[in-house]
Amino acid sequence: MKNFLLPLIALFLSFSCLAQVSLPVDFGTIGTEYFTDFGGTTSSVVTDPADPSNAVAKTTRVVSAETWAGTSVGTGFATPIDFEGGTTISMRVYSEYPGTRVHMKVEDFGMPVNFVETWKYTTKENEWETIVFDFTSNVDGSPAFDPNADYFLLSVFFNWGISGLEAGQQDFYWDDVMVGGTSTSLAQLDLPVTFEDPTVSYALTDFEFNSTVLGDDPVNPGETVAITTKTLSASPWAGTVIGTRDGFASTIPFTPDNSRIRMRVYSPAAGIPILLKAEVASDPSLIVQTFEYTTVANEWEVIEWDFTQHDPNLPGINYDLDYDLLAVFFNFGTDGITAGEMVFYWDDVAYGFNTDVEEIAEVPVSVFPNPAKDVITIQTQEEILSVEMYDALGRLVKSLENITSRRVDVSDVASGSYFLKVQTKEGIGSVPVVVE
Repeated sequence: MKNFLLPLIALFLSFSCLAQVSLPVDFGTIGTEYFTDFGGTTSSVVTDPADPSNAVAKTTRVVSAETWAGTSVGTGFATPIDFEGGTTISMRVYSEYPGTRVHMKVEDFGMPVNFVETWKYTTKENEWETIVFDFTSNVDGSPAFDPNADYFLLSVFFNWGISGLEAGQQDFYWDDVMVGGTSTSLAQLDLPVTFEDPTVSYALTDFEFNSTVLGDDPVNPGETVAITTKTLSASPWAGTVIGTRDGFASTIPFTPDNSRIRMRVYSPAAGIPILLKAEVASDPSLIVQTFEYTTVANEWEVIEWDFTQHDPNLPGINYDLDYDLLAVFFNFGTDGITAGEMVFYWDDVAYGFNTDVEEIAEVPVSVFPNPAKDVITIQTQEEILSVEMYDALGRLVKSLENITSRRVDVSDVASGSYFLKVQTKEGIGSVPVVVE
């Protein structure tokens, strides 16, 4: 019996005598109780994925993780965090998920109502970066930083706000948690977006089962472009934020004389509706959005969105607002099951009129009646060379060349929404058409 009890007593004493954590933390001290996990995370000390001689923390968010799953550093520090030299804490982070929101919270564990919480985004993929959290920039709902408070506990929340069920299991490595520090994160995204600047974070934020990566231009493989897949699981409003939910580094300088955004797009089909939304990053309810359609298939084209031509069901552009975020929705209004998986390439997102790329002239075109049952009449001042009609999935349903009449028979077309592309001697015009 003695031989059995002594090891248990020794094991109990070894746990009860673990050293208390204090800043800075580098996860290199044996016998230290480093982690208190909650909400669906598991943390341990492992080998640095980039340096086998170094020990770092690894936190896994499991599939059952809550949106608020996190990890506290230890069980509380022996003394309050010393913020006398500043209001920031830095931490090195390594993950394969650029654009992931990371929250950091400090609190008085004896009085949990005394806390302050802030956040940053990861900017690098499979590479260490130093992220600096400034507690004077607190999140909504968090008390402001109090220089007189005693903050004893620090917690980290990777991929805050996203459940494990939605994100899947994810691993995050972190190290060197300390007061102060210098950021090595990439610069915040701003217009124009080229995907070619190595100093800029090109983290893109998908939602509703879009999937976007950076990869080779399908025409010029040496150039980097964004590649968005609207998956089979995608909802009709699946989209991609150009950057993170923090928005751009500066506001979009919309004016009454210039309210346009342009983008190069390579689409699998012509007639695909693309919605572009501008919003105020700090208040997602403040938005303006507009549509344009692709006009060619499997070719690059420059598309311009004019925000004075806004969605009539929503407020128009307000030049007193600071729009600083853009989101793009390819094949808006059609879900992935209906359309099938579709891949879109895009690049060179910029403010203003297109002045760098020679474009085919756009000519004004209209049709009547609209909606129509049997025949539509095309109205334009130009000589018509050809007419193409596409359905909502971008499929060509009717093509007319060398036409001598401006009347188009649609009696053989199923009821639904279509897109008419009219080629004239002076350029191309396009107009949506509804067939009843």
